[in-house]
Amino acid sequence: MTTVDSKGKARKKYPDDSMMTPYDKFKSLSNAVNYLKPGISLAALNQLAMRIKDLQAAQPLQQAKRTLFKPIHERRESS
Repeated sequence: MTTVDSKGKARKKYPDDSMMTPYDKFKSLSNAVNYLKPGISLAALNQLAMRIKDLQAAQPLQQAKRTLFKPIHERRESS
């Protein structure tokens, strides 16, 4: 839902019940199976998704981001 504040700025508000992870949104598509690589099924993806928790999946991503951006942060600190 988009609302316009007194200054004319548009603000989007998303209801809590419509919030989804990218994977949940993908699964909700009516033709999701059409976007899968040959040999991959939604059942196989579900099994993989249930193997690890969201936090466990996010930790390697966060570590990779820290490694990627470390040189940038070091340059800023030394300036």
